[in-house]
Amino acid sequence: MLELLLRFRKNPVAFTADVKSAFLQIELDLRDREFTRFFWTDNLNNDPYVLNFTRVLFGLRPSPYLLAATLKHHFKKYKEQYPHTFDLLNSSIYVDDFICGRNDVPDALRTTLECLQIFSDASMLLRKWRTNSKQLDLLWQQEGVETEFSETSATDLKPPIKVLGLAWDSEKDLIYFDPKD
Repeated sequence: MLELLLRFRKNPVAFTADVKSAFLQIELDLRDREFTRFFWTDNLNNDPYVLNFTRVLFGLRPSPYLLAATLKHHFKKYKEQYPHTFDLLNSSIYVDDFICGRNDVPDALRTTLECLQIFSDASMLLRKWRTNSKQLDLLWQQEGVETEFSETSATDLKPPIKVLGLAWDSEKDLIYFDPKD
């Protein structure tokens, strides 16, 4: 995680995103569904019946591995088309968070749009984009990128968010440990 955090901040333009409902986007193999059985009842006067989950569950021990393997399998399809973004995705994803830094705003925007395309092709949504660059934030708004504060103006103050367990104030471009958390 330290290596990822250092890569995130070694470039002047830092940005993050979140994969929406990442685990629920992955369908369980039919053979594995029997291991996710649970009892259910619609009415307390009736006997419960057995159901099983059809999607990867958040919180199970193998879930992060299944998500990572699924993402890496999907990323391989784009090795030729987007070689730079392919390498970046393979080194900048932590569970369901994309944590990245680029040298300049045009490169950050290109990376954003390519990542959105790659995830869209996998029927997944990268959302809650956040950056330390007001210029990139404005370009995202023009491109319709779903930022963490899409409803607010790019000039509004934004509260810190969590990045790998640390607080990141993207307005001041400051990463710190918040003892209240």
